Amino acid sequence: MAVREMLVFLNEGYEWIVDTDLEKFFDNVPQDKLMSLVHNIINDGDTESLIRRYLKAGVMIQGRYEKTDRGTPPYAPTLFFHKKPFCDIIKLR
Repeated sequence: MAVREMLVFLNEGYEWIVDTDLEKFFDNVPQDKLMSLVHNIINDGDTESLIRRYLKAGVMIQGRYEKTDRGTPPYAPTLFFHKKPFCDIIKLR
C-alpha cells in the first residue's frame, strides 16, 4: 500500500519521499485539538460527546486506573483517527 502511494506521488511530480516513524505519535495527540477537527468534520454533538468520552475513559495499567488526557487509543473504535483526514493532526504539533 505505501509503495503504491509513493509511486502515485512520484508520478505526480513529487521529488522527495520522507519516511517517518510514528510509533509514539498517537500517544501524544492533543485531544482538545483533535476534537476540534472532529467537530469541523462531524458537527454532531451526540457523536462528538461519545468520542470525547472514549478518549477520556482512561486505561488500566497493571490493575491501576490512569487518566488519559493525551493521545488516542490504538484499538479498532478509533482506528479512523489514524487515517485521513485525521492524520492532518500532524499540523497540530
